[in-house]
Amino acid sequence: MDIFILHIIKSYQSTIKFFDEGKEIFTVSTSECLGDEINLEIQNPKNFVVYVYPHKTKNFLPFSFNLDLINLKSSSSLAQVFSLPENNIVLNLLPLSLQENSISANKIELIDGKLKKLTFLNDICGRAKVEIFSSNEGSLIKEEEYFVYTGKEKKELSNEIILLDFFQSVYASDFTAAQSFLSDPLYSKLTKETIKEFFGDFSSCKLVNYYSVPSVVLFYEKDAKVFSCNITNQKISDIYEIN
Repeated sequence: MDIFILHIIKSYQSTIKFFDEGKEIFTVSTSECLGDEINLEIQNPKNFVVYVYPHKTKNFLPFSFNLDLINLKSSSSLAQVFSLPENNIVLNLLPLSLQENSISANKIELIDGKLKKLTFLNDICGRAKVEIFSSNEGSLIKEEEYFVYTGKEKKELSNEIILLDFFQSVYASDFTAAQSFLSDPLYSKLTKETIKEFFGDFSSCKLVNYYSVPSVVLFYEKDAKVFSCNITNQKISDIYEIN
């Protein structure tokens, strides 16, 4: 019997209920989990109906969707399903907001008739994403996007964290920082253009302990890839994909 591990990412506080043929099978709550994800062992992959109930918020609404763990897909764009090696499945639940176009951010400014958003990435280096919008016929049009440092002190990293910092730097288009983690032989091979072409345009990354070595999952629009690395003298000497 194949056993799958379902990893539910804690994007926001909620109670999640799983139903099979109209009967409630189990309920999980993000408030009862101390980590950043909920892990469930699934012995018989099947189709579930899942209900999500946000906790005490006026901005998010409850919703439901069909979760097909046989074909690894969901009926809602708010429930992202990613298949990972060795029978690991990641479920990322996005919030259903009352506002169709959310402009929430850590800081918002109006400058010369344009809206400027600053959103903390909560990454190791303390970066933030800056987005600048203009108004056009009642809608917001993004004109510019870039990343800045917010003054967080950089500390010496353990080997397990170096690869995550590398990918967080790539995500923020900080290729100077990304290449600083590479050994000399690998630095000569992984130029800015090579890094962008090889790893592509991923939307987020996450350090995981699902495998025998520390690894980082890169999440793309419709799939995910898992990478690990070899570390020599605090530098990445090789990056390889786990299949």
